Amino acid sequence: MTARTGESRADRVWLGVALLVHTGLWYLGTSDAALDVDVPNLCCGMVEFDVTRHCPHPPGYLVYTLLLRALHALRLGADAPVARIHTAQLLSLSFALGTIALTYVSARRVFTRPSAAGWAALLVALHPLLLFHSVDAQSHTSEAFAAAALGLVSLSYVAAPSYRRASALGILLALGASFRPSFIVFGVPFVASLMGVRRFNHLVVTGAVSVVGAAAWLLPTFALAGGYEVWSQATNALVRDGFLALTSPLSTTSDEVITGANLMALGVAAAQLLAPPAVAWLLWRLGGRAKGELAVPLGPFARAAAIAAACTFAYYSVTFFSEPGYVLALLPACAIASAATVEGPRVGLPALVALLVTLTAALLAPQTGTLKMATLDSWQVRHAMVHLQQHVFDEALATVPPDSRVLYVTDSTDITLARQMPLLREDMDVLLIQNRRHGWSPRSRLNYVTRTTVHPVPTDYVLGDTGATSVVAERPYDFVLVDNRVSTSALQIIAEQLRCPLGRLDDAHLYQLIPVACFREPKVQFDGLALELLAPNAPR
Repeated sequence: MTARTGESRADRVWLGVALLVHTGLWYLGTSDAALDVDVPNLCCGMVEFDVTRHCPHPPGYLVYTLLLRALHALRLGADAPVARIHTAQLLSLSFALGTIALTYVSARRVFTRPSAAGWAALLVALHPLLLFHSVDAQSHTSEAFAAAALGLVSLSYVAAPSYRRASALGILLALGASFRPSFIVFGVPFVASLMGVRRFNHLVVTGAVSVVGAAAWLLPTFALAGGYEVWSQATNALVRDGFLALTSPLSTTSDEVITGANLMALGVAAAQLLAPPAVAWLLWRLGGRAKGELAVPLGPFARAAAIAAACTFAYYSVTFFSEPGYVLALLPACAIASAATVEGPRVGLPALVALLVTLTAALLAPQTGTLKMATLDSWQVRHAMVHLQQHVFDEALATVPPDSRVLYVTDSTDITLARQMPLLREDMDVLLIQNRRHGWSPRSRLNYVTRTTVHPVPTDYVLGDTGATSVVAERPYDFVLVDNRVSTSALQIIAEQLRCPLGRLDDAHLYQLIPVACFREPKVQFDGLALELLAPNAPR
């Protein structure tokens, strides 16, 4: 008894260590830089919720956006645009820490050996998928949190099935989907497998509660978007006509390079999730497979998690997989599976090896052609790219008056760098050109990005290439900035609009600052679309 009490105390210490280490790594990994375009989109949604302007992008993430606003309001004095990035980072961290804590509680609920919960907490805290997206500051850690909460309640349901617990599972399904609608890819097969046809009445209750809960966030989302029709068109434009058309292996218009990179990223994420428990269970079997006592039967939970994992991997292998966070909901179950081996005769050895495998997975170098991998190297690369871009801008603007306003124009396919600049630099706004000369874009479109919103051109292009073909700038600019990331075709189009000669852009000449007075007309035009510029001496 004394030994178990001491083990229990050590277990809580390991939980504290897990939370502190994860927070420390998050602190070291974050900066002012946004590592994905979704972070500026969420920051935009904190000011104005409009899915047609990707504030945030469809389908909207309404509850997550409201949580961002609430957290930002608590940060008194955080008024600078870049402070919204910091708020997104804090909320992402909060959900990650919640995931660690809930996984720990679930393990305590199941295993009689207290140390198992400590191992589970460490495995989650140090897993590259959670660390990557905790630093990345998108909404993916909320999906892991919802999965951990769903797992905890499901264990209570397995121990004592009831309509009350079935209703709680329905609430958690709706809550997870309100954070990220993709949560249902994991959540629905998990709950359906957990209950099965033998408890069909409970399954009906769970489904009914989840539908009511989903309506509680979907209906306000439709209303804020301007109605269901507008929301549906905006969502289809991004998901069906964008992601699926471009990257699904089943699409006749998919890009082979991007599709292959997505499948590579899915394979890497699957290995990072499944390798630790697989190695731990292999060692457990080699040790004689002696079983410890379980406070709650783990079989139903394990079967449900396995089926949900199979459904998740199958779904993303035939649709699209833009980033590893799509499968982050599987992490709590994988950690519990690894921690289960503590109940065997080798005690902590299998779990220790699983932890070492987890740490090794975070040190993998990104594979060539892979869009995103949850590795430390990939964080460093993204940070370096943003900081290099900032250095180039600092150098460019060092020669102009300190109160100058600059419009950065680019058609680079990596929009993350440009999209965040109005948040990082109050002297700069951005004109993003979606170039029809790129094979993946059938027509040209513009996005005029400011500190608070996005102005699309055509003004309703998300809804079908309609609306005005020009917008007026929010404020006057003194200079237009282009750098060597712009394509040759776009640069030529810009040069044709100037009365002044445009200098070279190459590795030795990284940028060109163009006075607005050099434009023949007070506008930046591209394929019949335009941003109309205000005179530099207009009221600011």
